[in-house]
Amino acid sequence: EGKPALLTLEPAPGVVHDDVLRWAAALQQTSSHPLGHAVLAQARALQIALPPTQGAQALPGRGVRAVVQGATLLLGNSRLLAEQGAQAGTLQDRAQALESEGRTVSWLMRESAGAVQVLGLLAFGDILKPASHPALSRLKAMGIHTVMLTGDNRGSAQSVASQLGIDQVRAGL
Repeated sequence: EGKPALLTLEPAPGVVHDDVLRWAAALQQTSSHPLGHAVLAQARALQIALPPTQGAQALPGRGVRAVVQGATLLLGNSRLLAEQGAQAGTLQDRAQALESEGRTVSWLMRESAGAVQVLGLLAFGDILKPASHPALSRLKAMGIHTVMLTGDNRGSAQSVASQLGIDQVRAGL
């Protein structure tokens, strides 16, 4: 439906759950991205006060970077995680499991002294539009080969494609 919700938030060892949500929401204060809206909605629902941000910068196709409470924070996809050379550590297996369930995973990171530390992961989900199944069935009946093109991760994309019977998936675009 294009209205993702924040379904899972997992802090890295030694990081407080509410801090991960607070920092992620602070990064999203100026975002128009649907995942940003989901983070902000969760923070509002839990009445978490958001600190101001400075120098927010969108990183197209990857995430966002800003200074929050004096720390440079990043929130983004696995591509951003890899580009930053950050190690997911104990959260890597959890992220893979969530993606295989069709969840979109974002990583919260802190940049300090040239190193990037993972602070936590956030996983999002959305529900399929009710009209999706009949529309795809009609396309199939017409002999049309269907292809999903998405910026989302492969696991999430494959999950949706399987549910709808989409022929081919190109993810991470």
